[in-house]
Amino acid sequence: GRETFWPSDPGFLRSARYASRTGGFSTIVESDIDVVAERQMYWGPGGGYDGGHAALGIKSLATNWFFAEGFQGGGTNFDTWMLVLNPNTTPVDVTYTFYDTSGNTLATMTRSVGARARAQVWGGEFDQLRGKAFSTRITSTQPIAAERAVYWRGYAEGHATAGATQTGEAWALAEGE
Repeated sequence: GRETFWPSDPGFLRSARYASRTGGFSTIVESDIDVVAERQMYWGPGGGYDGGHAALGIKSLATNWFFAEGFQGGGTNFDTWMLVLNPNTTPVDVTYTFYDTSGNTLATMTRSVGARARAQVWGGEFDQLRGKAFSTRITSTQPIAAERAVYWRGYAEGHATAGATQTGEAWALAEGE
């Protein structure tokens, strides 16, 4: 079977354990049987659907997350966001390290993420990332979940993905054109 849960449903919002003060939230899906969870987002003026993206749920928390893609600024006005969920009952320190295409460190920062809270870091916070392609490594003092979302053309388009918890010598990609 299949089920859709709408965040605008008052019952859903009451059960969202990881809401942020900015209106965003994180979700943990739990079931008494094996399931697969995805998150889709759609947006547009007047409630229309001009853009959207989706990401598969994260099955296991980790203290290391790797992201191969990111870009900030440029002609199409890219905005990259690094997103984390701390489901732990205590705060966690999260370090974000951004690398250029040669592997040199462009910027590093550490922020505390409260217990059972979500946080985001916007690439535009760093002068060193403006107009550049970059990759990101996120490390934390306790296991967390981490995603990356990129928007462009005034948030008309976007994509999102969970990070990888380890690097590897071989990867399979099912789609390309």
